[in-house]
Amino acid sequence: MTASEDFSHEYLEYLSSLLAQLDREPISKFADLLLTSRDSGSTTFFLGNGGSASTCLLYTSPSPRDAHESRMPSSA
Repeated sequence: MTASEDFSHEYLEYLSSLLAQLDREPISKFADLLLTSRDSGSTTFFLGNGGSASTCLLYTSPSPRDAHESRMPSSA
């Protein structure tokens, strides 16, 4: 195994172990809140600066699955 393959393998194993430790209940509740907001036509605001601003843009960008729906575009 090359050094880069070894690093990739170890890093992915590390990430997998972190993901396995996450409490899924709060993530599910957050997703439910977002879906309820979307389904009721409410507006959800995401704020951030720097790197978190790009995360906000990701959350507000329409997914290809929803491309057929008429939604307000995100502004970043």
